[in-house]
Amino acid sequence: MSPIAIAFTIFLGSFAAALLGVALRLPSQHFDDSSREVVRSVLGLVATLTALVLGLLVASAQGTYQSLGNQLGQMAANLVELDRALDYYGPEAAPARSLFHHAVQAEIDRIWPHGEARLASIRPDDTRRERGQFMAIIGRLEPRDEAQRFAQRRIMELVTDFARMRTLTVNATEGSLPGPFLTVLIFWVAVLFFGFGLSARFNPTVLVALSIGALSVAGAMYLILELNHPFDGLMRVSEAPLREALGGMSE
Repeated sequence: MSPIAIAFTIFLGSFAAALLGVALRLPSQHFDDSSREVVRSVLGLVATLTALVLGLLVASAQGTYQSLGNQLGQMAANLVELDRALDYYGPEAAPARSLFHHAVQAEIDRIWPHGEARLASIRPDDTRRERGQFMAIIGRLEPRDEAQRFAQRRIMELVTDFARMRTLTVNATEGSLPGPFLTVLIFWVAVLFFGFGLSARFNPTVLVALSIGALSVAGAMYLILELNHPFDGLMRVSEAPLREALGGMSE
């Protein structure tokens, strides 16, 4: 299910649980002081657990989203440095540099063909052939001095770092909440709103308050799910750093 579908389901389930609690008419002995105290304590425990878990999930999802954006920025910086190292090496590295420019352009166009990422194209194996050709060309170079030897070593290091960071980026796109975890969290929210409804009377003020609460929880879950899928949905990471890096590579 999409994040907005899951959030809408949580909103409907929470609000329905609250309405069930409001509509339920229990005998008066269930509303004495001791019973109310027990219900209030249990609801406080569930509310604390729910708030803690939602807060941790929002923080974790935001950290993942921001980390991925930083990784793309670092990848862009590495691409520019790699291009400069190839240019510095000299004319012998021109074939590798041309292949490098073509591979970067093809990679960006394949993953972000129209400014929106295609998750099916984000796979570690997509650039293996081009990377092998590039490494073969660089490996056959024969440096004439220490400067060229340093440039050759640095090129190898940058290509290795780029492959590693690309794998980390692919892994970050596959983050999702486990089904059992999400089920338990939804159960907590439903119990919480059912308890709210038990102690409320049916009137417009109560309905508005319960709907706002259910919408807030659903909105928090929507943010969590959206941030856990940074290459699709409304909050996507931008490929702008990579396109800027490609535009800055001199021919």
